[in-house]
Amino acid sequence: MGTQQGPHPPVKRISTEGGETPLVGPRNEGEVEVNGKACKALIDSGSQITSITYNYWQSHPALQKKKLQSSKIPIEGAAGQAVPYHGVLHIDLKLLGKEFKAVPTFVVPDSDYRSSVPLLVGTNVIRASRMHLRAAYGTQFLHQVKVKHHEWYTALQKVERAEQREMHDVVGPAVYTGRTIHIPGGKEMDLRCKIKAGPQRKTYTALIEGHPSLQLPQDILVAKVLANVKRGCAPVRVMNLSQRVVTIKRHTNLASAVLVGMEKHVSVWT
Repeated sequence: MGTQQGPHPPVKRISTEGGETPLVGPRNEGEVEVNGKACKALIDSGSQITSITYNYWQSHPALQKKKLQSSKIPIEGAAGQAVPYHGVLHIDLKLLGKEFKAVPTFVVPDSDYRSSVPLLVGTNVIRASRMHLRAAYGTQFLHQVKVKHHEWYTALQKVERAEQREMHDVVGPAVYTGRTIHIPGGKEMDLRCKIKAGPQRKTYTALIEGHPSLQLPQDILVAKVLANVKRGCAPVRVMNLSQRVVTIKRHTNLASAVLVGMEKHVSVWT
């Protein structure tokens, strides 16, 4: 793909804290509808992905009919360990009065804990839910959630605070500058993007990450990558989790660039 696809920069991988890694304090659990069936869920603002267990997939009347999609995206736990998984499904989730269709969800092995809590809801869903609640109820949505659905309050509050902190250091959008590109299903690519709002003659370090307000195709995930921005340009890593080709056109806003210091924690995939 010429300058559009280059060597992968060194990055950390998808973070997920919901596996065998002990959490600090009590686990935050709630109930979510998975393709019309109630399911106990771990609401994890420390995980950037959503996952279900293998046995739950096999026992669910609707999900067991779905074909598992292969994927090579590495997943890393909170302690840095590799997290195994069987593949990816697209499932429907209903929470806090809103249904989210075809959510890319990783199918992971069962464990003692996950056998009783088969669903883990990560920030890809928590952020989308936050946007819906803000649009529906305004800036006071957190107060309403705290009163009626306290199990969701902590996760939504953490996401809200994280985004507020990042707003102070946002450099600007990362805009794809290459030709129209077609990303095959199940593939990842690094796309060269221009960050027009930042310094153009100075090299600086930025956290390149996706943002729900960019309204990318639902099956496209954008990696969180700590990158050196040179002459206003940086790579943005995207992954197509669908089984079909997804087209990215020139001038598409793929990600946001956030100015960071060495102390900022970096993990991958939103």
